[in-house]
Amino acid sequence: MRQLLLSLFVATIAVSCGPRYVDYFPRHDDGSSKPAVALLPVRDSTQSCLPKPAGEHIFQVLQYESMSKGNLYILAPEELREGNPKIKEIGFYSDETTLAQDFCSADFVVILELFEQEFSSYGKARPPINNCVVAYPCEALLTLKMRVKIVDVRPRSPRVVLQEVYTQGYYLPYPLEKDSEPLVKAYHRFACSLENRLEEVICSAY
Repeated sequence: MRQLLLSLFVATIAVSCGPRYVDYFPRHDDGSSKPAVALLPVRDSTQSCLPKPAGEHIFQVLQYESMSKGNLYILAPEELREGNPKIKEIGFYSDETTLAQDFCSADFVVILELFEQEFSSYGKARPPINNCVVAYPCEALLTLKMRVKIVDVRPRSPRVVLQEVYTQGYYLPYPLEKDSEPLVKAYHRFACSLENRLEEVICSAY
């Protein structure tokens, strides 16, 4: 019984510490509105044999970080799916006018496609991309590349405010284990860095 109560307590704390849509508001404390953002699920086209699915993990961290910081209003998944049954078919080259019609409750639509995960042994790895520091005796360089597209869909002609390939590199131990904590941390760092980039561009364009 004591163990059961302890487990329930820990679970309650874990849930209460994370951001929830019920506690999430479209305005700042001073009453000014936040940019409403339709953050679409990350499309993972890497066909990687690495032990962890990158796209889903990166998307979850992006959501969590954006909601925790509170500078953007990330539309709830229910709001995105409503009226958009083919949301998974929306891609990097989707028409901007169609996006504006499909996401009329949003100010910006963010489309992300992870198209490269390259795992290079340290002896053959390219130079560090973001000043990585060697931290493991036997290493490899994980390079992540994400296509990023941000479309301003507010009531006027839709326009692309950002279209780029976002690239970061991380040193990891080699070989990787099935449940690799360093790999998950690399995905987490990539998502946090990408979230900062998305927030900077969207807030500047708002």
